Amino acid sequence: MNRLREMCHHLHCPWCGKGETLADGRAKVTISVQCKKCGNTYLADLDKLITEKAKPQRRKGRTA
Repeated sequence: MNRLREMCHHLHCPWCGKGETLADGRAKVTISVQCKKCGNTYLADLDKLITEKAKPQRRKGRTA
């Protein structure tokens, strides 16, 4: 039985204000998001439910 969870938190892109990240609850985590509308990168704090502008960072290779 599948339950649909409503995404009740909408975090908007601080660059353009149009793109958004959806969350169904709070968590003590910060995620890096690339806006689908403008392409800029921002951080979304899912505990405080705020966003802030950020610079993109390259992924680090896996260490053996």
